[in-house]
Amino acid sequence: MYTSRSTFIFALLTINLFASLPRTSTLVTGPAVTSRTQPVEVAILVFGRTTQVRSLASLSYAEPAIKLAVDKVSEIYNGTFKFIYTLTTAHSCLVTANMSAEILAEWYYRLWAPGRVMVLVTPGDPTSECWTDAQTVYRLAASWNTLIMNTGGGVDLVGKRSLLPTTFSTASANMPSFAAVALNLIKLYKWSSVFIVHDVSANVALANKAAATQVFTALQTGAYGRVDSVLRNINSSGFVDYHALLTDFRSISRILFYYGRPVQLRELLITASSLKMTNGDFVYIGLQSMKAPSLYGNFTWRYGEDDDEIVQAAYRSVLMIEPLSATIPDGKKSANQYLLDQLELAFPRESALRHNLIYTNAKDLLPILLGSYTTILMICQVLLETWQDGNDLTNGSYLATRLLNRLFTTEVGDVFINGDGIRVENLVVSYTAAQSELREPFLVQYGVSQTTLKQVGAMINWPGGGWPPPSVPLCGFRNEKLFCFASSSATTGIIVGMALVALSGVMVILIAFRKLQSRKSQHWWIITHTLEPQRAVSSFHSYMHA
Repeated sequence: MYTSRSTFIFALLTINLFASLPRTSTLVTGPAVTSRTQPVEVAILVFGRTTQVRSLASLSYAEPAIKLAVDKVSEIYNGTFKFIYTLTTAHSCLVTANMSAEILAEWYYRLWAPGRVMVLVTPGDPTSECWTDAQTVYRLAASWNTLIMNTGGGVDLVGKRSLLPTTFSTASANMPSFAAVALNLIKLYKWSSVFIVHDVSANVALANKAAATQVFTALQTGAYGRVDSVLRNINSSGFVDYHALLTDFRSISRILFYYGRPVQLRELLITASSLKMTNGDFVYIGLQSMKAPSLYGNFTWRYGEDDDEIVQAAYRSVLMIEPLSATIPDGKKSANQYLLDQLELAFPRESALRHNLIYTNAKDLLPILLGSYTTILMICQVLLETWQDGNDLTNGSYLATRLLNRLFTTEVGDVFINGDGIRVENLVVSYTAAQSELREPFLVQYGVSQTTLKQVGAMINWPGGGWPPPSVPLCGFRNEKLFCFASSSATTGIIVGMALVALSGVMVILIAFRKLQSRKSQHWWIITHTLEPQRAVSSFHSYMHA
């Protein structure tokens, strides 16, 4: 179908030039938009790739959530908006990777009409091998002045508002936010050295890779002061020498950021316990982007294994960066729990009906799929407000301004969109309480502020009682600071030696003094030359008065 890529792109740009001419007005002028008797047509164009492989970029998972949300708003706004829902034809991975812009443009111009609102939605993942042309797609949407929403894989939009003014990232896991928590933690406790461990295995969540890279890069730039940072990559698919890794860590810092899976953290902690490195002097900080055991494992000490007791004690030295929602016990019900339970059943049912995909871990996938569901709810809320104000619904840039820096309250929870067009959640730093599996948050980074951590609840109950431990030991990593009062054997030996020398000196002085006193007592009758004149004068006075 596409015989010449350059010819097709030229044709698209020519069509786009003429199509954009009548859409420059910022006020509603077309009868189809201003009329209160006819509903406004809103075309929801969903595109991406369909695959049976579990992936955030797969329409097989995300598309049913979008469709159910459109069905929902069609009932709510019946008579005001008429929704035209279109799912693009599936293409092979190669075609999707090489011609994503062309595919999108073809469908866009099939649906475009004067006065019709266009909204583009994709769960596309820019790191996927089938979605390598993502930036071109987002720039194309900007040239059309049309909203485009990435609901699954996320888009790096930090500082790119002028380049991509109509692009939004509404994925539930926002990678820069997780990195911000780590950096704010370092700044809060004035840690001057950190050790970063990143598992590069393919089984590790994308959030870990992004956060590890962002934290290390930010520290290298000096934006958070002078912090010595070391990044160590491991691959848990093969052999990992945790003893050597921890020995290296102990010589560099006392603060370890771990970006990997729970099973490997468990192995690291068991080794750390054998090296006496879980007594509270060392801090291990992990990342859980969402509570989804079937996807990313379960960060807990309870595995039903013989070494559970060792890991339980070691987990008291572990902090976890995670969404606030992940710390809520499973048995605790929320106000909208009934609807969430219904969607948990509906999402996999629709995937089976629409894409012949069957999965059983709907509970773990729910936070991801709700990102797609709530995106449609937010867009329609903005469309209604714009329609009520009499402004141009076809002006994507204007609609974007009403989405930015805003907290949306939806039927399935609150969603905050920041000034970059990125959905951000309330993230916490939590710790595992003694004799418990549950983690308790003690610091929170609110979505509206990515620069500070605030204390919540009681202060952390840290092993040894000394929180926060310094990133550098008082005597240095090799006991090079000799005049500190540490408990190391080398320093203690020096102190004891100095004390013995001082004691020996005192003994010598006492012995000498005693000898001097003894000599005086033996020769008391000797008249010294200093006393002789005085005694002579005294004798003379005695003679004269006799």
